[in-house]
Amino acid sequence: NPPPPDGLATTALNFATVPGETLFASYPRPTTGPGSPGNPEASCPALDAGPVTAGALYTLSQLPAGRYQVRGFYSRQNRFQPVFEFEGEARVLHSLECLARGAQGGNFARADVLFDFIRLFGRFEYLLKTRGFLYPPPKPEHGAKADWEAFVTSIRGQLAEDRDPAFQAATDYLFAHPPYSQIADGGNGFAWERPGDEGECLEARLVHMLRRVRNNLFHGEPGASGCDTAGDPLLIAHALTALRHVICASETLRAGLAQMESVPPADRSATPVLVSFRDSHTAPEYDRPRPERLVRGNPLRTTWTHHTNASGEFSCGVWTSQPGAWQIAFANHQEEFFHVLAGRIRISRADGSAREFRPGDACVIPAGFEGTFEVMEPVRKHYVFFDRRR
Repeated sequence: NPPPPDGLATTALNFATVPGETLFASYPRPTTGPGSPGNPEASCPALDAGPVTAGALYTLSQLPAGRYQVRGFYSRQNRFQPVFEFEGEARVLHSLECLARGAQGGNFARADVLFDFIRLFGRFEYLLKTRGFLYPPPKPEHGAKADWEAFVTSIRGQLAEDRDPAFQAATDYLFAHPPYSQIADGGNGFAWERPGDEGECLEARLVHMLRRVRNNLFHGEPGASGCDTAGDPLLIAHALTALRHVICASETLRAGLAQMESVPPADRSATPVLVSFRDSHTAPEYDRPRPERLVRGNPLRTTWTHHTNASGEFSCGVWTSQPGAWQIAFANHQEEFFHVLAGRIRISRADGSAREFRPGDACVIPAGFEGTFEVMEPVRKHYVFFDRRR
């Protein structure tokens, strides 16, 4: 039974709630009057506050394996309020098919993201073997294996110049929550161990982590702490982002991947389809500025990537951020266009000159730009990111 207004949700298999003080924890509220501390509605923005961007984690209890609908709605004083717009998986009355795993309820990676990662990793390994990174086997019957070390050597130093915020968020998360390794426990079994590859170069660390993600998806232990890769949806999403950047760091592999992805599946229409942001139900990605780049605060940033082209050069979507400031440095092959929907931004150049941008304003951050990006009021913007190197 769907939630209001179409139904009463009395037959829901599972029901999770997020308190207002959690959902709107970062939302600035007045000190007196409606919405102020001590007021019954202190946790919620006023009804006339305009669009509000908020997000919070939720947990579902254990469910039998199967496919389910996930629906979200907003309740104010126990009354359904259809006046708020929800993004991504929480969009009002938007149905989303999710993969529920019987071994552990709660967190789970979306089935489409899992499939995209496995498919892209398969293409990655195939391209390595067919584009000059084939490990010479001692005997022909030993089969074809990718030469991972040779590939890492070929791209060493390339990813350190990658300033794409999505890639930086992916590496930050993977380094903070690395997939575990299987090791022999000295007996007849094995144990899980947190990897100790911090001394390697960035490219080697990422390749090793991505290989562990793939291995754990096939050989992991559902529900086991640290090794249940499919149980960490953020890990899979960030691993998918990092994997594409690793592939695109090699011109040879980037060209091969573009060729493979330009061939549509047999059941896909040859007619290009328009991408509507309103109808694109992309899962949000969360990140914060890298510590070494922070200038003020530690703002939570949310990105909805609604479209990425086949080569990975062009991407666009919606981006929000809490107030704060951090340093930015665009490589010579990267540019961004953005259009402010809400909030206020100030961008300062290295020489101290600055410009402010408010709702309705648009801006291009050119290739090679360095300076400070400051969110003065909670901001929401459309963005277009272009990376010619991919």
